[in-house]
Amino acid sequence: MKLHNYIILLYFLFFFKFLAFSQFERVIIHQAHINSSVLVLETSTNDYIIVVEDLYTGDDIFNGCQTLFKISQNGELIDSIYLSGINFYGDFININNDEILLTGSLTKEFQDTLLMKPILLKMDEELNIISIDTLDLPFWFPIDTSTFFPSGLSCRKILPTKTGDFLALTMYTPGNYVIYELNPDFDTIQTVNFNLDFHLPHFLNNNNDSSFYAFSNSEIYKINKNNFAFTFIKDLESAVDEDVIRRLASVKYLSNNRILTYFSCDILLNLYPFEDDEQLGIYITDTLFNLQNYAHISYSTDTLDMPVLRGSGIDFTDPDNIFVVSVINHPIIFPEEEISSIMVSVLDSNLNIKNQTFYGGDDRYLPCDIKATSDGGCLIVSGKYEINSGNNYSHVHLLKVNENGELNPQISNEEINNSTMKLAFIYPNPSKDFINVRYGAHLKNVSIEIFDISGKKIFHKNLKNPISKIDIQNLKSGSYVYHILNDNKIIEKEILIKK
Repeated sequence: MKLHNYIILLYFLFFFKFLAFSQFERVIIHQAHINSSVLVLETSTNDYIIVVEDLYTGDDIFNGCQTLFKISQNGELIDSIYLSGINFYGDFININNDEILLTGSLTKEFQDTLLMKPILLKMDEELNIISIDTLDLPFWFPIDTSTFFPSGLSCRKILPTKTGDFLALTMYTPGNYVIYELNPDFDTIQTVNFNLDFHLPHFLNNNNDSSFYAFSNSEIYKINKNNFAFTFIKDLESAVDEDVIRRLASVKYLSNNRILTYFSCDILLNLYPFEDDEQLGIYITDTLFNLQNYAHISYSTDTLDMPVLRGSGIDFTDPDNIFVVSVINHPIIFPEEEISSIMVSVLDSNLNIKNQTFYGGDDRYLPCDIKATSDGGCLIVSGKYEINSGNNYSHVHLLKVNENGELNPQISNEEINNSTMKLAFIYPNPSKDFINVRYGAHLKNVSIEIFDISGKKIFHKNLKNPISKIDIQNLKSGSYVYHILNDNKIIEKEILIKK
């Protein structure tokens, strides 16, 4: 083969690799609700569609307003559409190769009364609306807007079944639900009302027959498809002695015979009465819900009551490369002014942490949904609230990482400060008495060094825990440089301000 043919071949290989693992970080300047609810999916052409809950103005809090954005696989904005009168407090799923289903509620006003019905909106991947269906109710449900927030009466969950039908869930009040079986045209086949001490259930198809499972925090029920009878199966609360499961965020099959659950929990420390430690928990069970493996990640200082705001905080295309997303708070005096980082963990199928990286750290980030993508990477959507702006809204933060949960990998010390990705960081900064060092839990030989302004090393410490507290009371007020090292290689360097 001639030399120029080799060059052409190398060019195409490089170009293919670039396309195979697109990576980007960008902010869509858009006035979203301050606790921005954002959901994401990947299209059949490997672009992305996100639905954003817009900033409420006036009566919009009851009428609803959302914007859908179509984003290219390289992070460029392709198109958008604005929808009013609809609240998407539900699911956002692909139902075939080029159609998308959004669920929520449709609102109408009659005199001083707000009327609502659960809604199913079908559209194509070009953001064209195909149909709008409402679930059957004997009457439109009046809402007292002074005492009840209207997200309650909406289609909160929907599950495509193996027979081509759908299983939908609405919630009237906490603990009061209606399940619908719908045909492919969204006509109601049967319904059942039930009132259980449930948090919002998650559905899962039963791979062995046509029944379903309902998961509500630690409790698991089997639902008979013929008569919608509930049969209690197991409470996972006793699976790990010290765990108290608080909020189930996601449940899905890891393989045909393994089920993955992701939740926030309290770990009882047994040191003092009622003392516990908040964690993110991940369980793997067999199809009889016997525990096979579990892991805890993250710490009490993190936001754990909402691993993600609306969607799933855990996803994968390869069971040996599981993406897990949560938010890391950098605590200061006033919680509403906290800055935060997005933590991206990559786990293998035995729940060992393969890699852990951090993004943000300059404003308040609230991860809302993630999607493991067909190229082996992951797209993470978050609300980004600028804490010093004085605004009452968030923008939309998009982060597309590769199979390691990274943007462009760091390959030299000179590139560290130019990378948006961090393997470690400190907070607070400036600081008076103590700093906290946070680093990826996959790193094993980590240390910190502090240098004065002349470059003299004045402090060194080997670190044993992914979150370590360092006493700096003996340092004089002024500016310093710190290095965080792993295996004696610098992974982070920055200015430290001592008050």
